[in-house]
Amino acid sequence: MESLKHKLGWGSLSVVLLILGLGFSITFGNGMCIGDYVLREIGIRPWSEGNTGTHYTLFYSMIFLLPAWYVGDKYKEDYGADIGKSMAVIFNVLIMGWFMGYLF
Repeated sequence: MESLKHKLGWGSLSVVLLILGLGFSITFGNGMCIGDYVLREIGIRPWSEGNTGTHYTLFYSMIFLLPAWYVGDKYKEDYGADIGKSMAVIFNVLIMGWFMGYLF
């Protein structure tokens, strides 16, 4: 049996962080996301104006996405690090692009 090209390691954590970040920020069919529930449970408002306005949950998802980017870049040789890093970069750019469009 042929061994894996890459080993599991710290870089593999970038995929886990990516999934947490996406799960925290993606809105589901009922109009809420996991991040909204989590933020409300700890006493933080997920929206700037009740259920409208700026959706702060997107910025909190970057708590997971930025480290996913860093870990994937630092431990490139580990299994999943490249996809975790690449997807984290894409979603960080999308979030920042959305925010810049919202401001201007």
